[in-house]
Amino acid sequence: GSGQPFHREAKEFLEHLTLDKEVTVELVGRDRYARVIAVVYRGWGPFRFNVNAVMLEEGLATVYWGINRQFGRHFHYFKRMERRAREAGRKIWSMPRTELPRDYKRSLLQAEAAQRKLVKAEAKEKKADERRTSKKNHRDGQTRPQKHRRRSVSKSSRQERPPRSV
Repeated sequence: GSGQPFHREAKEFLEHLTLDKEVTVELVGRDRYARVIAVVYRGWGPFRFNVNAVMLEEGLATVYWGINRQFGRHFHYFKRMERRAREAGRKIWSMPRTELPRDYKRSLLQAEAAQRKLVKAEAKEKKADERRTSKKNHRDGQTRPQKHRRRSVSKSSRQERPPRSV
């Protein structure tokens, strides 16, 4: 399907970092839909790294600024990683105009609302056309709009029916 620029690359990179790997999840909180907000780590000891920060630094994620934003103790670190990617022009920041996920989602919702409005208007217009046609047919002496014309069937084209049993 379609999506924002670099959406496939971001998904593949995140899979590369985490799929079938042992990770540690640090719960930060829950959003307004009760979804988990977390920081994900991979590795142990000196080899441990913050997956969220890597995605930000690679230019494949942005810091969330929406309702109920929660960063735990990582706010300044995440902002620094995002700034590095932006200043280096990595991935999403290489675009002439970067559309943030919240703006992308908003534009999708607006497009969906416009489409629903159009479909509703078309249905309303179709119904009005049907009413106008029905009134015209009534004025012309038809009691209801005719959908199918009856055609006469000659005796030779009729099949003989067996007698009805009672």
